[in-house]
Amino acid sequence: MEDRRRRQLAQNEALYRTVNEEIESLTETFSPEPRRMSAVCECADESCTELIELAIEDYEAVRADPTLFIAVPGHENLEIEVVRERHESFVVVCKNKSEGREVAVATDPRSR
Repeated sequence: MEDRRRRQLAQNEALYRTVNEEIESLTETFSPEPRRMSAVCECADESCTELIELAIEDYEAVRADPTLFIAVPGHENLEIEVVRERHESFVVVCKNKSEGREVAVATDPRSR
């Protein structure tokens, strides 16, 4: 897979991560004691709209590392990432290849 394509796929995932940051913020604002949230799958498929139900604690653990993303099981793309963890409703993938890693770190909303 060419570098430009890998970079574009990583940018797709970074966009979904930004959306999920907003979802988490709204969940915390409007829920009296937020413990769980619905997040958009952060896979590379720009047409994917599947939702993942997860504990905010799990979401925060993923967000602690800018190279980690959440995806629906089966949506991982092993050409651009490796699976770090498997959960019942989601997988945690890591951008370990140079192009994806660079994009993941550069677009991390918590590092700005």
